[in-house]
Amino acid sequence: MSFDTIFKKLSDSAKKDPHSNAYRPGDISIPSEVPYGIPSGIPRLDVSIGRTGLPAGRVIEYFGFEKTGKTTAALHALAQAQCMGGGGLFIDGEQSWDEDRATEIGIDPNKNLALSSVDTIESIFRQMDAGIKGYMESGLSVPFVIIVDSITGVTSELEKEKEYGSTARVGEDARVIRSGMRKIVPDIAKSKVCVIFINHAVAKIAATAFAKQSDSSGGHAIKFFSSLRCNFANAGKIMSPDKSEMLGQKVNIQIEKLKKSKLRFPVIKEISLLNDSGFDLSLELLEAGIQVGMITKKNNLVFSMEDREFTRKDWPQVIEDWGGAQKAYEEFLVWLKNKDIIREWGDKIYG
Repeated sequence: MSFDTIFKKLSDSAKKDPHSNAYRPGDISIPSEVPYGIPSGIPRLDVSIGRTGLPAGRVIEYFGFEKTGKTTAALHALAQAQCMGGGGLFIDGEQSWDEDRATEIGIDPNKNLALSSVDTIESIFRQMDAGIKGYMESGLSVPFVIIVDSITGVTSELEKEKEYGSTARVGEDARVIRSGMRKIVPDIAKSKVCVIFINHAVAKIAATAFAKQSDSSGGHAIKFFSSLRCNFANAGKIMSPDKSEMLGQKVNIQIEKLKKSKLRFPVIKEISLLNDSGFDLSLELLEAGIQVGMITKKNNLVFSMEDREFTRKDWPQVIEDWGGAQKAYEEFLVWLKNKDIIREWGDKIYG
């Protein structure tokens, strides 16, 4: 039997089965292909994953303990999607949506953004399904980000009906999440929607001294289906010069899983997370530029980029002369692509 005959039989079979399809190798319409990336809003994270941002049509998991920047990081990606002419859906399971905070990060609440409040895991998946289908029916091809904050911040419908203090069914939340993921992931791939699950971290009580001390909650389903998993951890405070005020905190991000790309730097250390504006894009551009060689360090105080020398104190003026942090970020990503440091998601890893 020739390959053409095999493919014809597969195609004939797919036409009879509404839940299947057949593709030739290299077919750009195949759901496993990622057409583009959505910049994460954290330059060193883009450099680390070696691609042009978060993959469209894939599941991303941001997890960690409280106050480690998970939601803020997801909102930065949504802001970048809006900059690309797209939008998104924020599914609020913790009743914690803060419009002022979103605006500080760069999101326009009145531009292509839908909000949904839920109180069960099942409701999360129903809202995701409605958002994905609505996006597909619209015929739009702009970036679309769905943020779930957070998948383990709500309970299942079965548990919700029980009295307070009732014995919980072991693994009930994990079972519901696994069932929902198996149903929704194919539609995520077809729609090319980028889904970011924000998840809690739990301490592993029985872990030995040198073993991993924590992991994300809610079972293994999100871990299994995620193309990118990032563990957020607090790395210290950012204080004012006179030490009288806490301006923000430092955050470490460890990439624990990455599909379809080469992981360049598994750990990103001490990213500045400011109270009034989220992750410091301007400072991150400096750190990322040094990391990839766009900016050279002449000594402990002076840096150079092209023919310009400057100190850290002068960097904000460099960014302003560049046209602002957002324009500098966009041009930085272009520079990375030209240097083959990052690639489009559609490009092959090798060759």
